[in-house]
Amino acid sequence: MSRNDNRRTVGYWEALKESLGIHPQEVKGQGNLTTEYYFWLLLNTVKGIFEIDCPDYWDKDYMLDVLLLEGYFAVIDTYYGVLPLRAGLAGLNVFNRPNEVIIANHDKHITNIRGRIGKDCEIVSLHGSGYRRGIAHILQIYAEKLANCDAAIDVNLINSKTAHVFGAKDQKEAEALKAMYDRISQGKPAVFVKTRVAELSDTSFFKADVKQNFVTPDIQIAKRKIIEEFLTVFGVNNANTDKRERLNSEEVNSNNMELLVNTSYWNKNITDACERCNKMFPDINLSITMPFRDIEELRCQHLIDSISSAGSESEQRGEDDEENNS
Repeated sequence: MSRNDNRRTVGYWEALKESLGIHPQEVKGQGNLTTEYYFWLLLNTVKGIFEIDCPDYWDKDYMLDVLLLEGYFAVIDTYYGVLPLRAGLAGLNVFNRPNEVIIANHDKHITNIRGRIGKDCEIVSLHGSGYRRGIAHILQIYAEKLANCDAAIDVNLINSKTAHVFGAKDQKEAEALKAMYDRISQGKPAVFVKTRVAELSDTSFFKADVKQNFVTPDIQIAKRKIIEEFLTVFGVNNANTDKRERLNSEEVNSNNMELLVNTSYWNKNITDACERCNKMFPDINLSITMPFRDIEELRCQHLIDSISSAGSESEQRGEDDEENNS
């Protein structure tokens, strides 16, 4: 999917929100090169969650781009065989769900194909049969947050280069102070000036407290927190906590179940869709999995088993103590 396709996807929703007055103008994030960099960086991060098994002539990267940014793709038989393609949706069934796809491709052999969902084609969707929206809006939100952090860091670094400011009553005093500061900045071990210069009563001096206003390390921490929040949304294990003393394993693993819940709906919808595709087109053997979920499920099961085991041991010790006391 091209960069322009992504801009159209995000731009449509932004234009719609503006027309409906959903959010005020002044809270918009930055739409600059840094935001675009983070958008694609985060998109590639999410793409790394998935693992695809499919025919060799299918383009896996294209499939993930369409699935994540559009929310779905169609699997349909074409002039070139069964292909996963970006499609438009048409028609409604009794549940107000689309029941037809329209393929509008630049290739002359598949430029205008229509197919009935469940009969001529199948849909692989993040959101089942209903809400047809990808994650472009989520990527945009977090990309803007990270871009704002970078902008704040840039401003803070520039402000850290604040110059010393001297005030003098005339040009002659200003030149004398300049010569004195030049010798100081050159590393002279001692600077000798006329008494008149050293005792300038009308001279004022300003030096900004750069260290007090240097917040870049704090912004870097906030930036890392934003990335961790993003990873949690998409079920990727992360630190989930601040580094501190007496941090136990239960606290570190406290968001394991949250990681599974956040992606369970996606996982079920995609798994069911692949099964339907394989039933309609047995030769494709399509499989889209999220290997990280298997790891998290094992961790959660291990944690549950550990808690259950600890509870059983504690209960058994209590019974033994009662018997000994009796």
